[in-house]
Amino acid sequence: MITLGSNEQRACCTPGKGLERRRAPRTPRPNGRPSRLAGIAALVFAIGAVAGCSRGGNEGYVSNMHVPVLVAKAVRKTVADEIHAIGKVEAHSTVDIKAQINGQVLEVHFHEGQDVKKGDLLFTIDPRPYQAALLQAQANLAKDQAQLAQAKADYERYAYLLKKRVGSQQQYDQALAAYQGLKASVAADEAAVQTAQVNLSYTRIHSPIDGRTGNLIVHAGNLVKANADTAMVTINQIRPVYVDFSIPEKDL
Repeated sequence: MITLGSNEQRACCTPGKGLERRRAPRTPRPNGRPSRLAGIAALVFAIGAVAGCSRGGNEGYVSNMHVPVLVAKAVRKTVADEIHAIGKVEAHSTVDIKAQINGQVLEVHFHEGQDVKKGDLLFTIDPRPYQAALLQAQANLAKDQAQLAQAKADYERYAYLLKKRVGSQQQYDQALAAYQGLKASVAADEAAVQTAQVNLSYTRIHSPIDGRTGNLIVHAGNLVKANADTAMVTINQIRPVYVDFSIPEKDL
């Protein structure tokens, strides 16, 4: 505690409490200028002491404050070089779906922008004409197979008679020609049946790849032609994709 003052009053400075004035008992003092100067000097000294006490208290408060900081352990590792460029994303593969037969589209089994899997059904074309063609080819095959069986029996009979010198060579030759001709007819009928089966399978168009469908060009009820110039729909394979971009030579 610091006590300052003259005969009339005293100033007390206590740390943490500031300046406190206390009156002193009055004592007779002679009038004069030196007493006033002493009082002014005492007041200035008291103000300086109070300011010193205030600064000391603030510095102690600031020194006790803690500022949080973030720290990290320094490590050494490889940093990849990055090059920024503008590119264009392209599909891995693109397939144009076209009809392989003529006919009317009965049903569309997908929506535009739909993801499809390989083998998913896309379109159904009216199969009735191709079912009839298959039945006709199968009937022709059955008829020729029956005739072939008869021609084979005739051929074997005339061959036996000729061997026994009972039949004529002409009859044998005619039976052989009929038998071989019907064998060829049966082979042609079998090919016709296979063709009719393939055409019938073309009435159901399936996706050849996994991908995403584009704009739908042909809708149900439209007539389509085999191998038309315009695709019925386009499928883009997007997994994976290609990215086409250019890099300046100075960055290589």
